[in-house]
Amino acid sequence: AKLIYGSLIAGLTSVLLAQRKGIDPLETRSIKLYKEYIKRIST
Repeated sequence: AKLIYGSLIAGLTSVLLAQRKGIDPLETRSIKLYKEYIKRIST
């Protein structure tokens, strides 16, 4: 439970920091590349 809680806190912190820097936390380059990779290997 502590590990999951820590992961939640880290996730929320990264979203808040991204928003403060003017970055859309839902669309970053690494996430986009990951999504493209998943599409390629799943088809």
